Amino acid sequence: MATGTNIFSTTLTAGVDLSANQWCAVAASAAADRTAILPAAAGSAVLGVLTNPAAAGLSVTVQVAGIGKILVGTTAVTHGDKISVDTAGRAVTATSGQYVLGTARESAAAGTLVSVLLLPAGKA
Repeated sequence: MATGTNIFSTTLTAGVDLSANQWCAVAASAAADRTAILPAAAGSAVLGVLTNPAAAGLSVTVQVAGIGKILVGTTAVTHGDKISVDTAGRAVTATSGQYVLGTARESAAAGTLVSVLLLPAGKA
């Protein structure tokens, strides 16, 4: 069961409709300061995990550090995997050259929540 301990989060504005993206990673928008969007590409740099969904233009909370929950993409992840994201902001096992969001604290099946130590660490 995925659990979380939020030690640091920030409030941003949803740059696109994020109402269906709770527990997905979000990236910084290049178009506006303090604005969250979905990742532009798989393995790209992200800010953290969206903890409350919202429509475009509304405030969202993004957990950027601590033990968080994130939705797993189309392939299962394993305890200890370095975690990156797909274009929907879901967790995938990081491969060489992808940005790392954190480390899986448990194994989880595709489409479920996984507990991750959120500690952005550059590229895998």
